[in-house]
Amino acid sequence: MSETCLASLNFRQLTSGVDYYPSPSAWEDQVLYFLMLDRFSDNKEKDCKDVDSKTISAATTPIFTDIDNQNAIQTETDTWREKRSTVDKSLSK
Repeated sequence: MSETCLASLNFRQLTSGVDYYPSPSAWEDQVLYFLMLDRFSDNKEKDCKDVDSKTISAATTPIFTDIDNQNAIQTETDTWREKRSTVDKSLSK
């Protein structure tokens, strides 16, 4: 295949003889969904429920709210620190 753009793909040929399955109606019930979101967890989320459906109140990370939207990096200095932190983490792996 040497296609260089979507317009040059023959979708009929690519999809013939292949079985496809519909997406789940509730992704939150799928294991992959839980694994994907767990990637962003620090295991310290306050007021969330644990695996036994008990509320975790002693944790330190507050639940995300609308007020938190777009407020992670406030200044140019914060931007620099965030980028530096990301680079340091990548280099340490």
